[in-house]
Amino acid sequence: MSLMLYGQTEPEPVEEAPADSGRRRYLIILGMVVVLILAAGSAAYLLLTSGVPTNHPATGGYPPPAVEPTTLGPTDDTPASAAASAGASASASASAAASRSVSPTRTPGGPTGGPPPGQPYRLASGQLCPAMDFTTIQAGAGAPTTSSGQAKHPTGQDFTCTGGFGSTQKVKIFADAVIFSDPAKAAASYAGDKAGGDHVIGVGTDATGLLPSGGGFTLLVLDANLELKIHLIAVGGQPVPSTLRQWSIDSARGTLPNLRR
Repeated sequence: MSLMLYGQTEPEPVEEAPADSGRRRYLIILGMVVVLILAAGSAAYLLLTSGVPTNHPATGGYPPPAVEPTTLGPTDDTPASAAASAGASASASASAAASRSVSPTRTPGGPTGGPPPGQPYRLASGQLCPAMDFTTIQAGAGAPTTSSGQAKHPTGQDFTCTGGFGSTQKVKIFADAVIFSDPAKAAASYAGDKAGGDHVIGVGTDATGLLPSGGGFTLLVLDANLELKIHLIAVGGQPVPSTLRQWSIDSARGTLPNLRR
């Protein structure tokens, strides 16, 4: 009991402001929210740092790569594939050696044992008429009556064939085959003989057709070391020079292979 002076009134009790309790609850809730946020952040950080691997190299660097030992020379553990490869190599070497052993030996006379390279033409028999191809001429003028001979030539061997065809010898032939020691000499002789003629295709290396003043037709053929001349004359003007020309070409084409034998 408090003493009161006379004439004073009793003071009224002071009521606590209701706002204090509300502010206290707000601060408590705010503190809890902050704690929860911090806890959640810490948990997320721990989860990220522990669950995701990093690319940092390990302390001391990476270990050196393992190197398998290399064995020199054959071992008992040689793979089957290596043995097979060795067998295949040996078979190939044996095949190559066998092929070399059966290869034909070349002779000094050229690939087929004939005249040396660059000199493919020769006439071993010395007889030109048997080497001449008269098939087309004989079909048009009759059977041939000819004789072979040889003439002097300053730089080559000159073989001749003369005669006629048919019973009346209405077509006469003068063939001349000059075989030189090398193609250069044959080309030089041909260059001088072909002057004023017309080029003929499909015979030898080069060929030329001439119309002599005495009539008939003359064919000159150059091939390698050979100069071949075929001169046909038609008695009485028949057959005409164009026919004689074709007969000469056909005869030359068939004769050239015969002079290589």
